[in-house]
Amino acid sequence: MGKALSAIATYLWPGGTGASQHDDLTHSFDSFHDISRKDADGNMINFSKYKGQVVMVVNSARKWGKRRQIPPTIALYNKYKDQGFEVLYFPSKQFGTSKDKNGNKVEGQEPGTIQETQQAYREEFHVEWPIFDYVTCNGPETSDVYKFLRSAQLKNQHSEKNSIEWNFGKFIVNRKGQVIKRYGPGVSPDTFDCDEKIVEWLRTTE
Repeated sequence: MGKALSAIATYLWPGGTGASQHDDLTHSFDSFHDISRKDADGNMINFSKYKGQVVMVVNSARKWGKRRQIPPTIALYNKYKDQGFEVLYFPSKQFGTSKDKNGNKVEGQEPGTIQETQQAYREEFHVEWPIFDYVTCNGPETSDVYKFLRSAQLKNQHSEKNSIEWNFGKFIVNRKGQVIKRYGPGVSPDTFDCDEKIVEWLRTTE
């Protein structure tokens, strides 16, 4: 049995309502490798398949300006994938969604079905890494993946500051399935290609 972990987060709900939300991030995972989730094709994937790899987890959105980070991510992936580097995309509809004057939901930065989203990443952006089903990053319906990621105690993340700011946030998970780094949407993956970042992450076995 995994050890139950919990954290409560306070943040302003994306979308400009200003409503304060408190997230219960309780989960029972000791490791990222304990989690299972459906991919974009509907297959249940156990993350134990990523044991021994360094994983970059991204909440993605192809209609936001930060999609310009996809090409440098592809370059990083192609350069280091044979050394054990993996990228996982978790598309999210949570950010940039609004309502029209009639109160109907208007999809923003990641519209369409998950199948349409995956097709766009494959055909328009030539993404080769795994793409998973839509996730919820913040709020009472936070997905298990993000409960685990946001519960990690890091220099720039703790129990009172762990909400996901927007799409293209990035978490680095080490070969043992532990979260070691978090980077915001403004940090481009091409800055990871240096000795003190991806080279060190891949060198370290813990």
